[in-house]
Amino acid sequence: GDSVLAGYASGFLNLQIEHHMAPQMPMENLRKIRADSKKLALEFNVPYRELSFFEAIKLMLGGLYKTGRDELAIRHSYTDAAAAV
Repeated sequence: GDSVLAGYASGFLNLQIEHHMAPQMPMENLRKIRADSKKLALEFNVPYRELSFFEAIKLMLGGLYKTGRDELAIRHSYTDAAAAV
């Protein structure tokens, strides 16, 4: 089952689909609509992706790393171009 502690520790990454379906709902209550979310996704042939706590953290950290790396590359290209002038 879902761990409420893991939910709080991950910022409820495991409930992002439900959060976007019901943004005003308190995060700790989003688990209550998960079954309905899965059912709707299946009905409309929309992928419903579930990750474990560790998979979600790994995905989040990987995304942050890639974003930082890409941003630094852009900044270096600007400073290199400015230095060449």
